[in-house]
Amino acid sequence: MTETVIEVIDELRVVELIHDAPVIEVLQQDTVVEVIDAQPVIDVVDQSTVVELSAAGPRGERGPAGAPGGTAHEHVQESASTTWTINHNLGFRPTVELRTTGGHEFWGEVQHTSDNQVVIHLNSPLAGSARLI
Repeated sequence: MTETVIEVIDELRVVELIHDAPVIEVLQQDTVVEVIDAQPVIDVVDQSTVVELSAAGPRGERGPAGAPGGTAHEHVQESASTTWTINHNLGFRPTVELRTTGGHEFWGEVQHTSDNQVVIHLNSPLAGSARLI
């Protein structure tokens, strides 16, 4: 069981606790705090504020599994081009980092054509590399 501490400063407070709540601190006038089946820490600092916490609703469906940690793809564009087509087969739409052959980061228009391919559009032809993470 969690220890319940209520600190009320000033007047005109209504604090109702149902079940355990660790710390509730109310610092302004005309504040109502109602805690129902929760374990929050609440700091109320505005006048005439009502805070009501209740139990969470039912859990939603589990989402699809994410990519394994550390999954990345390195692409080297050896010939200068305004369009780089990269087939990465990662199964998701990765973040793309672009670098010149000299290692300087640059920007281009990134178009995810699918979860396994990305097309980079550049204003002028460049060679370099792309790291997809």
